[in-house]
Amino acid sequence: MYLTQNTLFPYKSTAGGLASTFIQREAICGKAGSGGLDAVIHALTTSAGPWADGASVNIVDLKAKRMANVEVHQGQHAVTEVTEAMFNYSHFNMYKALQPGVVDPLDTSTAHRQARVWALPAPHEKADIMRILSDRHDEAYPVFRDETLATLVLDGATGHLNAWCCGQSPASGAAPVRSWNLLPSELVEQSRVALFT
Repeated sequence: MYLTQNTLFPYKSTAGGLASTFIQREAICGKAGSGGLDAVIHALTTSAGPWADGASVNIVDLKAKRMANVEVHQGQHAVTEVTEAMFNYSHFNMYKALQPGVVDPLDTSTAHRQARVWALPAPHEKADIMRILSDRHDEAYPVFRDETLATLVLDGATGHLNAWCCGQSPASGAAPVRSWNLLPSELVEQSRVALFT
């Protein structure tokens, strides 16, 4: 299981609500984490109380080859399972499925970056995703910005996670600053066999 969070900026937060980091840690590292994508989504969306703030959580189940986005705000949630049929799914720093424009203000940077990604051809391989995440076409609001701290690219077929930072985009030609293999070797071999049979 792999999890990331896009920061969202809802109008309201819940005083005394649960911190998103604790809920996410329990969902991915607790009992639900070994139960697959559906169990992690259930843990994120049925916590012991409302989240203090909102979040867009991206979850990848490497074993089951499934991926989902979960948006959460004040006890409400929206789940989007990401499939190949969606062609070009992306998420930035605004709600996209859970009352978009109602629970959070318009963010010009997010609107520009989302429009640019939608205008690009749908990715079909890792290099396409690296190119999209490195895009600087919109000079005012590029996808890859000067303030981008790090870009991580997960190859779901191999379980390799690569990270670029320090001003280097994934498509710059620079080697990743860090690489990890998130799958045990026997699962990687099973994936390779499944791809070629």
